Amino acid sequence: MHNRFKPLSRAHSIAAALLLTTLAPAQADDYRTTFDLAANPWNWTRVEFLWSTDAVSGSETDLDSWVITTFIGTTVDFVDPVILGGAVQPLGGNDRRFVDFTFDTGLGTGDIVGYWDNDTYTTQTTSSGVTYNLYNADTWWHGAGEVYIKAFLDGAAVSTFDPYVSTHITTQNLADIPEPSALGAVGLLGLAFPLAMRRRRRLLTPEAARA
Repeated sequence: MHNRFKPLSRAHSIAAALLLTTLAPAQADDYRTTFDLAANPWNWTRVEFLWSTDAVSGSETDLDSWVITTFIGTTVDFVDPVILGGAVQPLGGNDRRFVDFTFDTGLGTGDIVGYWDNDTYTTQTTSSGVTYNLYNADTWWHGAGEVYIKAFLDGAAVSTFDPYVSTHITTQNLADIPEPSALGAVGLLGLAFPLAMRRRRRLLTPEAARA
């Protein structure tokens, strides 16, 4: 049983949460985990995590930040700042109760991230706009796996928990590559997040809409 964060009040804005990221421990490492996806109704080509922690292994309670971004090619399609400044954030204007994230940086690059879930108890039934419950089966020791996706539109489920194949999973420590840190990217994504969430009715395939 993992320890859980208590989510922030709905009154806390994304902007306030972004300020909290500056309070992350100076020794925290920033990581990028990429899941390359096979065909799926949203045409997502990859799911990307930017996350930060000062722990070698642990769960969501050890994270300073965790931002999920989905891409269609090089275009950002959905952004979910799950944890900022060590606190779980609302999703679609709705306080999510719990999230899951397990990791062990001592494993191979394809195995560092284990089980994860951005909305463990699916609290999106009262959310606004297009939101997603995203989770996986435990991928440790595999370097590939499945990503489960359930879409919601204004709180109503519009697709089932279908698993989609992740053909390749890898995690990079951003300190080892010459580009901006994950926390800097978190700030940029946080600024883009309100714009992304205003897209209340993005196109779904007929199959997804009927599911």
